Amino acid sequence: MRQPRRAAQPSTCPLCHASVRGMTAAQLRALRAKAGWTQPFLASYLGVHRNTLNRWEMGTKPIAPEHAHRLWQIQQAYSVFARAVSQICHIHG
Repeated sequence: MRQPRRAAQPSTCPLCHASVRGMTAAQLRALRAKAGWTQPFLASYLGVHRNTLNRWEMGTKPIAPEHAHRLWQIQQAYSVFARAVSQICHIHG
């Protein structure tokens, strides 16, 4: 019996409608650097091998949609956190 076809990955998240294919290698490197994370740490967090993350950052391998969306979520959370810290420092500084 034939296996049913798997649906193609959508280009946007059905929940938040964010683009999941738009993160570039440079944006990924910048996000990781801003957060102060090592490649092994972020790779482990995403459940991929460090070499895979390195290839994404070098631009030699495309970021899979499910991982790009997870990275987008991390980026959004980091931005909110950074703004909150900035506001707290401004208030108490």
